[in-house]
Amino acid sequence: MYGIEGHVCVQQTCLDLLEQGYTVHLLTDGISSQVPIDRSTALLRMREAGALLTTSESVVFELMRDTKYAHFKAVSDLVKQRNPTPIPSL
Repeated sequence: MYGIEGHVCVQQTCLDLLEQGYTVHLLTDGISSQVPIDRSTALLRMREAGALLTTSESVVFELMRDTKYAHFKAVSDLVKQRNPTPIPSL
């Protein structure tokens, strides 16, 4: 999951999905809130409820599995070009 206002929309959806028995993966670099403490608190709460935290880069490489993926080099080059904005830690 990813989205805006992590402490409201993302958190409520995440908790609902966990309650229904789904495994929830949160892209921490794809979740925001206007106030950093709201975001970090929501991520902590969702993790403690059972959500799995990861990043978009991790997901991309996990989906490709290994270097045998036909477009591995092209995707890897795109990932190297990204310049992420620092996000406050949990």
